[in-house]
Amino acid sequence: MADYNSSISSASASSLSSLSSSVSSASDSTSSSSSRSRTHSAVSRVGRENQVYTPSGSRTVVGVVPRLEDGRLVLISSRKYPEKWILPKGGAETDETLEESALREAWEEAGVLGTIVRQCHDPIPHYKVNDQGVPSCEFTFFVMAVTSLSESWPESQQRQRCIVSIGEAEELLLSGKEGSLFQQALKTLKIN
Repeated sequence: MADYNSSISSASASSLSSLSSSVSSASDSTSSSSSRSRTHSAVSRVGRENQVYTPSGSRTVVGVVPRLEDGRLVLISSRKYPEKWILPKGGAETDETLEESALREAWEEAGVLGTIVRQCHDPIPHYKVNDQGVPSCEFTFFVMAVTSLSESWPESQQRQRCIVSIGEAEELLLSGKEGSLFQQALKTLKIN
């Protein structure tokens, strides 16, 4: 298996530098917009006071499958298990749509900017359930067309980022506990 950390600097150095320069100009031109400044904050949101919950009590978690123009995907390392690769995801918040929350998480965790193309699937319940059988959370992923990658982002000191093919992503994402969840998110890329 390839060294994915070094593949960022070698295989995608030119695309990373050109995309990085566009994020600087995009950030400068949108700093007056409240939704843009919130999406492109220099720090990650923390706390769960604004989290969205389903009627049954499951936390609503949203994420993205960040896809570059050439079809490759952006993965990030888990904070808890740095050797595991995951898709950017996090809690939906009450002051954002699901799509806005997903875009915010993509920026905070992976330093990627772009647009939502479509929802990948219906909400997927987490494998962990409480005593009443209610899943701890439900996941919804969106395909994201990446328009820029930043060299610095809110969680850049806590996470690594890699750019891989869909096949490589499938291999890397299967290694974690949430592998089947990520596989469902990737499935739509193979169909469309």
